[in-house]
Amino acid sequence: MIIVGLGKARHDSSICLSENGKLKYAKYERESGIKQGRAPEQWYWNKLHQWGISNIDMLVQTDETDFQLSRRLPQHGESHLEINTNHYILDHHFAHLWSNFEFTKYSQGVVIDGLGSGGHTSLIYKDGLFGRRKDLTPAGFYHFLSQHMGLNASPVGNAAGKLMGLMAYGKFNNLIYEKFKNYSLEDLLKECQDSFTNNKKDFKDLICTVNKILFNYILNAFSYVDKSKPVVYSGGAALNVDWNTELKKEGYELIIEPAVYDGGLSIGCIRFAHDFLNLEQPIFNNYPYVQDDECPKNKPSNFTIETIAKELSSGKIVGWYQGHGELGPRALGNRSILMDPRRKDGQKYLNEKVKYREWWRPYGASFLEGEAEYSPYMLYSYELKKDYPSIKHIDNTCRHQTVNQKQNYYYFLLLKEFYKLTGVPCLLNTSLNTKGKPIVSTIDEAKNMLNNTNIDCICIGDNIYYK
Repeated sequence: MIIVGLGKARHDSSICLSENGKLKYAKYERESGIKQGRAPEQWYWNKLHQWGISNIDMLVQTDETDFQLSRRLPQHGESHLEINTNHYILDHHFAHLWSNFEFTKYSQGVVIDGLGSGGHTSLIYKDGLFGRRKDLTPAGFYHFLSQHMGLNASPVGNAAGKLMGLMAYGKFNNLIYEKFKNYSLEDLLKECQDSFTNNKKDFKDLICTVNKILFNYILNAFSYVDKSKPVVYSGGAALNVDWNTELKKEGYELIIEPAVYDGGLSIGCIRFAHDFLNLEQPIFNNYPYVQDDECPKNKPSNFTIETIAKELSSGKIVGWYQGHGELGPRALGNRSILMDPRRKDGQKYLNEKVKYREWWRPYGASFLEGEAEYSPYMLYSYELKKDYPSIKHIDNTCRHQTVNQKQNYYYFLLLKEFYKLTGVPCLLNTSLNTKGKPIVSTIDEAKNMLNNTNIDCICIGDNIYYK
């Protein structure tokens, strides 16, 4: 059976194919070079032709457009298609829930998102019942505030995540908190926009304090579910590592996967279809490294891994391009820029000479599993026990990933070799891209990163390239 899922949100378009239960996935930005891009209609069909699909048994798409499809695939240039009874439109936020591969195992879930299905949404699922709020959410709040600050990630994208790193630079102010804690988020947004425009000096303290008010909204949404049971959590807000970490401290066991954002909607459509048809749930091979992108022809040898570990231990900045790209917006060890976390000028150098991004944004890290709190998808922060300047945020925390041998074999070997050489169980890990560009998806793009930034070398499969 051929089932197709289309994530047709305002940004981060994607397509997912289930062919007799085996999955393929592609994200538009990785092919177009437009970060968080919204795909034209023809792109979806081009991908299906590329995958050799000539008939569709069922199609499910999110509800952002009225685009109609049929069993017969269009030829290039065709635009009119007839409605088919096997074509289903799925609510944007329901697709967020179903995008989590653990969803059907649990009886409750929460979606907190910015926009979709006609408005801002918090969606609560418990024991087969759904409840929705369509007021402004914390994710929507940061989306509009980042726009006001001129922080757009791309012409079509959402830059809410850029504000996460700014919170720690301010100080919590109880007077501000008491003044604004009962404001609606709409009124609070206006206060923050006015403060940024008219009095940037106090803005950092305001946004730090407002973040606490926004977290109260998150807690209120979670108050409707049972804290004693796991909670599937999705939507844009689930990428916020600070809120996730605080929810864990509050006692919630969160089930979060890397495709919680709009780039995972096509996967949610596929999983919904399998549930709807009472089919066995589909699987990805080597999840979450499933992008339909260019894979190196060989794998890193022990010699190559030892060489790269030595380069890193000497302070070099290394590009690391292996296998297929990972799901989600964060590098998880296949499309990464790596660096020794002890390098004192690391953050400043990367921001100014490699990534070309805002000064306040910190860098994540990959730890050998067991050396930091469990976090396979870089969705939590961790209070550092040792001083690693390149990955230490101003509040002494680090957004981190934990890596084991089964999860990512060659990346694990590299971390282990670096640990053997240095006694340091982690590496700075940031995505293999520059500001405003998507994570690279071809070998040529990776080589361009080497030529056009101050990366010292790049390892692609078993080949190491130097400037």
